[in-house]
Amino acid sequence: MKNKNKYIISRLMELILGIIPSIFSLFLKRDKDIIIFNSQFNTTFEHNAKALFLYYRNFATSNMKAYYVVNDPILRSKLSKTFGDSIITNNRFQDIFIILSAKTWVCSSLETPIGGFFHRVRRNVIHLGHGAPIKCVGLNDESTDFKKKIYYALNRTNFSHFLSSSNLFDDGWAKCLDISLDRIIRGAQARNDSQVKSLDEQQCFYFKGSSKRILYAPTWRPFSDTILFPFADMDSDRLHSFLLEHNLCLYLRVHPNFESEIDKNFLGDNVRVLSKQSVPDINSILFDFDMLVTDYSSIYVDYLLTEKPLIFIPYDYEEYRDHVGFSIDYQGYTPGPKPNTLNDFLDEIDRLLNCESYYSNERFEANKKMNEFTTGHAKQNEDLITKILGDQL
Repeated sequence: MKNKNKYIISRLMELILGIIPSIFSLFLKRDKDIIIFNSQFNTTFEHNAKALFLYYRNFATSNMKAYYVVNDPILRSKLSKTFGDSIITNNRFQDIFIILSAKTWVCSSLETPIGGFFHRVRRNVIHLGHGAPIKCVGLNDESTDFKKKIYYALNRTNFSHFLSSSNLFDDGWAKCLDISLDRIIRGAQARNDSQVKSLDEQQCFYFKGSSKRILYAPTWRPFSDTILFPFADMDSDRLHSFLLEHNLCLYLRVHPNFESEIDKNFLGDNVRVLSKQSVPDINSILFDFDMLVTDYSSIYVDYLLTEKPLIFIPYDYEEYRDHVGFSIDYQGYTPGPKPNTLNDFLDEIDRLLNCESYYSNERFEANKKMNEFTTGHAKQNEDLITKILGDQL
């Protein structure tokens, strides 16, 4: 809860400190040949904004100059060695001028490249997101407190468009900031683009051994700690023996704030923590896993594109539904078994990896409804942005 308050207060301060740049921006001419990218807190290089930035630099047919905002000095210095002056910050006047002059901003999260309000005036501010709204987000989140409501209410003045990968998610995005459905536009998830993935240096992550890989990526909970193995019959020795016998390795990907809190009894040669430090952006290697285990994380929507098996562990479904809520029919759109015991969990892993038809039809149907784009994700985004700009001439 302490971190939660810290982040929302930081976001509110960013908005307030951006008031002067917002006013100054109203008098600047917009340059349609400049496109600005950013992600969470303007300190990271990840998610869809990173993917589309890489695409614009390497494959785009338009001649737009792409910049990426990174305020973290260490990361900015590292990225500048590869991307030169395309990596900028909102802490320098010359960079602020570039940001405010751009006709198009592309954001992975609700943070804009610079704080303030009404940035969508004479500008396209496009929210790509960093995951489908399986659960309720923003103002639609049951756990949203008063401070967050203020932040979202102010921030709705900034975004002109929200990209949604399926009509299944349109309502969830509209309710996020309480905006009209006409600001929701159909768009792919650029991070799933095979061309972009081929450029990502994190593709070089080294998996030890030749075992099959299972990624376990549960979501963070605002009301309690996540229980990784919520089974009454949980037995770490049995889990390790099973993984060893079947030549499997289970990789745990939890919220970075809780990596150090994982019970060491769970860990071993066949159960490893996949830390944020070793792989900052999990999507870079997501498709390299043979199976995904999760609960309410939207990571599985991207993973559906691989047609590989899924397991869900929604052990606190009712509590999560009441505290956070779902924007879709969770039970109807989770195409995989939901084991309640360790014995069932291990049996389901074995069956899914050895029977291709098990849940395959359910995965196919879910993918068809949740991912309207299966190829050319980044190119679709470029074409959409080009169309938006063209319609404004």
